Amino acid sequence: MPNWQPNWEDVQFDHAAARAAITECDLAAGALDNALAGVDGAVTALTNNGSWYGAYQVEYDIAQQRLRGEFPTTRQALRRLAADIATAATNARTEQTQRESERDRWRREKAAEDQARARHRNIPI
Repeated sequence: MPNWQPNWEDVQFDHAAARAAITECDLAAGALDNALAGVDGAVTALTNNGSWYGAYQVEYDIAQQRLRGEFPTTRQALRRLAADIATAATNARTEQTQRESERDRWRREKAAEDQARARHRNIPI
């Protein structure tokens, strides 16, 4: 028997859930862009035809500045999270492939040792 042991446990990683999470992060980041663009378009239309003015417009303008500061940060965080999940999935696949390779190597070494032992037993003394 080889004097070392491979890791016999498979890597536990839900690749389907990872793909779903990446998709959701990307969709949410895109939705932030679309939401801000849609609101900007509506506000422009209302402002241009004189339908929107006064305290509510001022309140919105203040909120919009805050959103413009938060949306990019949130969007970047979502995209970074998606990238981190993709990296974790790649690392899990790489680790699983490495473990399987080491298991195969161990089996080859054990088979070679078994063959050598069998040959040794069949040699007349």
